[in-house]
Amino acid sequence: MKNRLIVAGIFVPLMFIVLFFLPPYILTGVVSIISAICAYELLHAIGGKENDRVRIYATFSAALIPIGAYFGLTSLVFPAVFLVLMCFLFMEAVFVFKTIKQIKFSQILIALFGGALIPLMLSSLIDLKLMPEGRLLVLLPVISAFLTDGGAYFTGMAVGKKKAFPLISPKKTVEGCIGGLVTGTLAILVYGVILVFTRYVLVVLCVLF
Repeated sequence: MKNRLIVAGIFVPLMFIVLFFLPPYILTGVVSIISAICAYELLHAIGGKENDRVRIYATFSAALIPIGAYFGLTSLVFPAVFLVLMCFLFMEAVFVFKTIKQIKFSQILIALFGGALIPLMLSSLIDLKLMPEGRLLVLLPVISAFLTDGGAYFTGMAVGKKKAFPLISPKKTVEGCIGGLVTGTLAILVYGVILVFTRYVLVVLCVLF
């Protein structure tokens, strides 16, 4: 609990500043770095550390996709990166076939997932940021994620009894999952009401003054 609060106290304000106040290219750089780290750590976690080149391919690919989103070229960059990454992975698999560094098909799929699909999903933050009123829209997934996680954690701590995923995450409970879903939904609804109310207030003030 203490570690969660420390991390939240440091990184949440920084994330809010990046998302809300700084220009889109700063967010692009942050998302690009996060995507690269995610790809690297994912391959490391599933045993990809035996082949450094696979991790390099996935990490480099992950960093490129958010940049493509910033320039509005996602529909071009993503298929190109995905295809090139897949070619490099299969060539690498052929080169190391029946050696100590032999690559499993599951590792290729995970490399594609971490090197292309996860960055594509994270790039939605950049797309939101570049939209009209993007500063407001970009907070939607962040608010949803943080408050859903917080709601699930505190609900599970308070009333959680029945295990939800005992083999994957032993501490997760059904009650916590329900609490997280309810909290996240309410948070988005409240945020939407605040935005609508604020807009109407601004319109009234402009008319009056």
